Amino acid sequence: MNIFQSLSQGYGRLTETNLSAFLRFLLSPHEAHGFSDLVLRQFLKAVASASGEASRFDDALRSGVLEARIALEVIYPGEQGQRIDLEIEIFNRTGEQQRKLHHIVVENKIKASSAQVDQLVRQFECISQAMSEEEPAPITMVFLTPPGDDRRLQQQFASLSIDQSSPHRKAWLRWHDSHETQDTIVSLLRRVLVIEALAQIEPITDYMRHTLKAFAMFLERNVEMSRQKRMERAEPGSIVGQANVTLDERVYTITRTADGVVQVFDDADEEVRAYPVLRQVNATYGLGLALTGSTGRKVNTQLFGRRVIERLAHRE
Repeated sequence: MNIFQSLSQGYGRLTETNLSAFLRFLLSPHEAHGFSDLVLRQFLKAVASASGEASRFDDALRSGVLEARIALEVIYPGEQGQRIDLEIEIFNRTGEQQRKLHHIVVENKIKASSAQVDQLVRQFECISQAMSEEEPAPITMVFLTPPGDDRRLQQQFASLSIDQSSPHRKAWLRWHDSHETQDTIVSLLRRVLVIEALAQIEPITDYMRHTLKAFAMFLERNVEMSRQKRMERAEPGSIVGQANVTLDERVYTITRTADGVVQVFDDADEEVRAYPVLRQVNATYGLGLALTGSTGRKVNTQLFGRRVIERLAHRE
């Protein structure tokens, strides 16, 4: 049984926050996973390679166990306040003195439709301002996305321009990549399992080993831009219809499962009340769908949602 697969079926959903939280657990050297700082080290190497500066974190990697603070859902206040999915601060310590070596920001996307063109720019500017008021450190902006090169994701990554003469960098990392042309979260997790199997680190528990395998397999099966693979499975709870819409500058995803359930998720991947959004889509996109049937009774959410998805697909 794959616990991640089970939790994401039917009405359950593993969101960007859920995946960021588990990634944070694996990256944190002092959590009870048994890997110490091995996953974090592999992650830093992958980010360095993706940034075009392979030696970027060598100053930290040469030390003993990495000293790191890894935080989830960090809020930077202010007029242009920003929420950061994952923030990694790498330190070194000499006696009682602690110095920050690197400040790494991870913006996590598990679907291309949630891309926001200027989000990385706003985050970088906000963090740069905050860093100027604290201890300065090189900033690395990590864009963590599904596989492929969706136009919306490309636009978001390209919108952030960093002067190569500055100490800051950006890197595009993917959860997985079927072509295996670069390091991904899945590939580095598998590398960690190989290192453990070769007895190059202390043994980990069977439970943690199987959990890591299940997580890697779940990412490959579920974090994808194309909806086609999910539509091929007509099992109860699997998605057989999907549409992305924009209302008031926010992106919503409408899904319909094989057992007829219609759900709507906002650009933060949080579920919202479906019927009001469906009505707004009908009006905004000029779909011309009737809200009542021939008997005068209101069309229910399941039927109305199916018609909205079908009409949007037909228009495309």
